[in-house]
Amino acid sequence: MVPERSPSLLDLPSGRLDLSRRQLLGGLGLATAGVAGATTQMGVGPVDGWTPSFGTWPHDRYGPGNAAANRHANAPDEPTVAWRTQPVGQVESIVVGPERVYVGGEVRRDGRHPGVAALDRADGDVLWTANTGGATLALRRGSLYAAAYWGESQELVALDAATGDRQWGSSVESVRGLVVADGTVFAGSHYRLTALDADSGRTLWTGDGGLPAVADSSLFVSGGGLRRHRQRRVSDVLTHGPPPVEWNVSGGGGLVSPAVASDVAVVGQRRPPRSDDPSVYAFDLDTGERAWTAATPPEDAFPVLTCSPAVGRRRGFFSYRERQGSDRYHALVACSLDDGAEQWRWESSDWVTEVAVGGETVLAGTGADSDTPGEGRSRLLGFTPGGDRKWSFETDYDVRAVAPVAETVFVGTTPDDDEGGPGVVYALR
Repeated sequence: MVPERSPSLLDLPSGRLDLSRRQLLGGLGLATAGVAGATTQMGVGPVDGWTPSFGTWPHDRYGPGNAAANRHANAPDEPTVAWRTQPVGQVESIVVGPERVYVGGEVRRDGRHPGVAALDRADGDVLWTANTGGATLALRRGSLYAAAYWGESQELVALDAATGDRQWGSSVESVRGLVVADGTVFAGSHYRLTALDADSGRTLWTGDGGLPAVADSSLFVSGGGLRRHRQRRVSDVLTHGPPPVEWNVSGGGGLVSPAVASDVAVVGQRRPPRSDDPSVYAFDLDTGERAWTAATPPEDAFPVLTCSPAVGRRRGFFSYRERQGSDRYHALVACSLDDGAEQWRWESSDWVTEVAVGGETVLAGTGADSDTPGEGRSRLLGFTPGGDRKWSFETDYDVRAVAPVAETVFVGTTPDDDEGGPGVVYALR
């Protein structure tokens, strides 16, 4: 499949807009700015991605491509607790800036704990809190964007990252994933994907639902498969429409963030529609062709993907639960990004709730599963890229967020509903 040519800035669908080029540019105040000026002022053309600054973890899944892998990190070989704090009720997201660590979760009905907090990176002191949902966070250019899918506060908001002051709020709610790129906040949910101006919160366009990623100068969206969007055109801006779709392929179901590597995007499905369907799919970035599948279980194994994949060191890392009753178990699996071949696995009686890569260490968080035979334990484990277990750190509650930065691993944990709270944040060094 050869991608179609992307329209130029002045390509307008026949019969859709009866405007000459001069009228169009004049009406937009761009007649003297030229094509380059139009691109800058209107946000048409490719979506400029970016690479996180050294020593940061600015999105839930590291950067806009959701790789959940920081090759600059140097996770400790024998981690100890540098500091421990309980700033919010549930810790479901962690992002890290040069000086502060931001944590967030849902705001519960009892209102006893805030939804978002900023911590001093050195000692964990609470610098400010906000009573807004922050189960998904993104940090970009001095602003912290926060949203949640459940809880008492679900709206997407922008906060001043230094002070916590509210910069803007929006009517967008029930968000499961955020990506900020090219001056735009992409907010994904089951039912819609919304693009908002990062400075004002103004809605730019809405499209079909899914979770976003930005890589290779394009927007990718997962949800029942994967689609790649083409460059946005002037006509899309005028009609407040989403950018056109380059390709759209099926494979993967449920909302799992796509993890984009240099040549493939890896997506998963929480619950395959059939008991013997694959749980993980990889698609070629250019063509959308299916490159490989992984975690194809035997019949009646009933696999359930338990967290979004991570991609790093030419491997994909994912976790799933398989089988029922006394045969039920959980697994962390590493596969080749070239062909999907399984390279190693670690099996457990616990949910594998989070996977990330920090330098030469694969990090896996767990949570107790009372329905699986075995001892239930909440912990963070470190593995070599080849699958050798390096260490295990016991946590108070189930691990929900992991961010390896420099020589520190920040870990967020969340109690079960009947355990009260608040959640615990650790800095391991």
